[in-house]
Amino acid sequence: MPMVYCHAIALYWVTHGRTCFTVHRLLLLLLSAVNMLS
Repeated sequence: MPMVYCHAIALYWVTHGRTCFTVHRLLLLLLSAVNMLS
């Protein structure tokens, strides 16, 4: 497997993982805000 291909997969995985982490964190913040209001 070419090294460039490995780097591309790693870069995509890191970017995707960071995006998912941000979305999950925002959802948790929203959920805690709703819990405080109710």
